[in-house]
Amino acid sequence: MRAPRSAALVALLAPLLLPAGAFGGTAGVGAAGETTRSLSSNPALAIGSRGTELAGDLQSTLVFLTYRRFGTDPDTGDRYGQEREFLHGEVPYIAIRSDAFTGSSANKNEGGNLGLGFSLSLPFSSGANYSGKSNGRYHVIDATTYSVYLAPSVALRPIAPLRVGVAPVLAISRLSVVRRIDLAPSLRELLGEPGPDPETGLLEGEFRVKDAMGVAPTYQVGAAWDFVPGRGTAGFAYTGGTLITLSGTSYLTPSLDFNVRSKADFQYTQYLPPIANGGVRWRFTPDITGSFEGQWVGYSASRKAVSRIENSQIQSSDADLQSLLDFLGINEGQFVEGILDKEQTTQRGWQNSWNAIAGADYYMERLRVHVEGGYFNHATPDPYISTANLDFDNYTIGAGVEARLGKRMLVALNVNQFFNTGRHPRKSEYDPAKSSKTGLAFPSGAGDYTASATRVNLTTHVRF
Repeated sequence: MRAPRSAALVALLAPLLLPAGAFGGTAGVGAAGETTRSLSSNPALAIGSRGTELAGDLQSTLVFLTYRRFGTDPDTGDRYGQEREFLHGEVPYIAIRSDAFTGSSANKNEGGNLGLGFSLSLPFSSGANYSGKSNGRYHVIDATTYSVYLAPSVALRPIAPLRVGVAPVLAISRLSVVRRIDLAPSLRELLGEPGPDPETGLLEGEFRVKDAMGVAPTYQVGAAWDFVPGRGTAGFAYTGGTLITLSGTSYLTPSLDFNVRSKADFQYTQYLPPIANGGVRWRFTPDITGSFEGQWVGYSASRKAVSRIENSQIQSSDADLQSLLDFLGINEGQFVEGILDKEQTTQRGWQNSWNAIAGADYYMERLRVHVEGGYFNHATPDPYISTANLDFDNYTIGAGVEARLGKRMLVALNVNQFFNTGRHPRKSEYDPAKSSKTGLAFPSGAGDYTASATRVNLTTHVRF
């Protein structure tokens, strides 16, 4: 889970707390998976259904976060206290695949020579919902952002052990955000030093965007090699990055103590990072299968973004506007050009991240029991940590059970618990004394952050 100079749009498309790209799959359903759930990880797996299969997921992640900001409250002089937040997010997934026909060279247990598929996945999503009085309110109060990837795929089997696939992808992104703003940095730049102190009550305002949307194309390619047919499979897939611009309407209240608001055209341009998935699956016995999967996300390509606020329209009476201008000590032209209409870089500081997860399955007559463990590397360096740009190095353990209901339907429940040692940045790139052009003129993110998370995944498979 971003405006005027004093409140440049924070990195709300960051992997907030739990990167969706990292948590998009469970062990055994990645680039070398054997079910329709794996289709978004590798388009080559459009072959393998031995008919037509439909899969649907609903993934819910529950996060318990504690946060203590370093320093003292400028209003009270007291040290900041510890805050606790409960965050949650739900992510759907839908996929369908079908072997269009079975050629003479196809193994009846492995599907045909041509496969067609379609998946709807959310490789990037985040959310936050903090108190309007929280110590991180200048970074974020409420935010929801996600990118939906719609991917029709086609796969071929050029030789018996090898499947290759490709998918044109349509990325659809959405952003909604509410947060507080601080006019002090803008006024300091307009009026010169020393200027007002940051986080002063009458200079606290609000910025919000509702449902900014954008669309961009990208692609996915992949291959699966059945190196021991019926026992061993290795897979690899790559999803390209893409530049996307979200457009919507923004609303800015410069000060919560004055009845003045502006409405403007809002644009946010960012780069959705590339993703590489790899994995291997091996059947040790007819009843036991193991898997190992890894994922790399090129977040460094997305460390910066650009926000634009244009065509601001002030919604206020002349008297209320003049009262605000008199209080700020500026004229209307300075107000529009120095605070409202802006183009600015947003600094997120991301670095590439990776994850790896291993799992095992035990098959019984009508049940499958699954266990797994893994590691997820963070994408946000310590100097760029804030409540809006937060993730962790997570370890996970998980377990699940799948039951067969009749001949055509499977249902499964998987539960993962995530553990970490927290984030404890002592220095922050964010500083209200910095120029607004840096995109870093925010309160420091230095502090202590800890979180625990539980993910519950409900899956249904239907074969036709």
